[in-house]
Amino acid sequence: MGTAVRLIMLDKRESKYRWLQMVLLLAAALYLCVNLFALPATPFLLGGDQNWFRANALRMLHGERIYQDFFQFTPPGTDLFYLSLIKLFGLRMWAMNAGVLLVGVALSCICFSIAKLLVERSQALLAASLYLVLIYGGLLMLPITGSACWRPCAP
Repeated sequence: MGTAVRLIMLDKRESKYRWLQMVLLLAAALYLCVNLFALPATPFLLGGDQNWFRANALRMLHGERIYQDFFQFTPPGTDLFYLSLIKLFGLRMWAMNAGVLLVGVALSCICFSIAKLLVERSQALLAASLYLVLIYGGLLMLPITGSACWRPCAP
């Protein structure tokens, strides 16, 4: 069997499982939406690292230069991402939360894509789901806002 035939057969098998990745994409977006916004459209104020990234983006917006005017331990990607959000939409809380949502969905899909190379697709879906709930859920369950999933349990 030729290489082209094998690639076509592999592509057909992959297309059968494409729906699983779409379900993960939609479920991750829904989970993060519930945890980032009080529906219909009120964003929660997030604490944690997002505040530092947003502050550094504001500093760059006002003309300061990263690593020269202020020091940052991490590479500038996140600061530049928040800077682009601020330039596009202004300093709006919904834009910051939408950025967290986009990054969360993208990282969940990347986790799924890497995991499906190592394990079965159902286990890869479990790995991506656990990543989303444990990492993003842990980051979003802050004393300021709490998680929408846990609010009904609160006294």
